[in-house]
Formats: sequence, structure tokens, C-alpha cells
Amino acid sequence: MPVFTPEQQPDIWPLLRAAGFQQRQVPARAGARTQAPMRMFYQAPDHLVVLLEYVVQRPAGGVKVAELAVYPELSDLRVATAPPVERAHARFFAVPFEPRTPVSVIGAATIAALTVSVPRRTKRY
Repeated sequence: MPVFTPEQQPDIWPLLRAAGFQQRQVPARAGARTQAPMRMFYQAPDHLVVLLEYVVQRPAGGVKVAELAVYPELSDLRVATAPPVERAHARFFAVPFEPRTPVSVIGAATIAALTVSVPRRTKRY
């Protein structure tokens, strides 16, 4: 398997599109809860599977981040692009990928997450 630098990584979208995922561009957010623009790939079989791609600015340059998350409810789509703390409280599990992780591994993990058994949230009264 070839090893690519983060700048050389092929685009993951063709792989995820073939698996039935949808793509959405999420604009940057300014203000108190600043957030970089993101690319979101998602599919909702019985639960919501989301892969976010965004760039975190570091002094040495930008670092591309890929974050896979599974949410129990389809209605969590609005939370999937919220700031990190809100995402952390809503998701069933999440996996951040190291920038050098091959796209094939990220794609396989994302597609495999479609088959995970996710318990529903209990309603609070």
C-alpha cells in the first residue's frame, strides 16, 4: 500500500459516493465559537454516520483532520457540524484519524460504521 503525505492523499469523495454517502460543505464560523470550513460526508441507515474533514491551523502550517463519528439519531445531523464539545456530547463514538492515514483505511472504517449496532437514546422527562 503506498504511503502518501497529507498533501498527496487522493480525495475520499469518490469512494464514499459509491457507498451511498452524501456530501455537504459547511462554511467557516466566526465569533466566540470560531470553526474552520468543513467537508461533511454522511449517510443515515438506522443511525447517522458522519466523516468530517477540516484543516486545523498550527504554527508550522495547516493540518488536515478527518474525524469519523456515529450518532444514535438521524436528527443529530444538525449537531454533527457543531463545535467539538457539542459533538462530543451527542455522539455514540468518534475516531480521529492521523493525517497520514491512508484514504482507503478512512473509507473502510467509515463504510464499516454503517453496520454498527447503535442503541437509541432514552427520553428524559
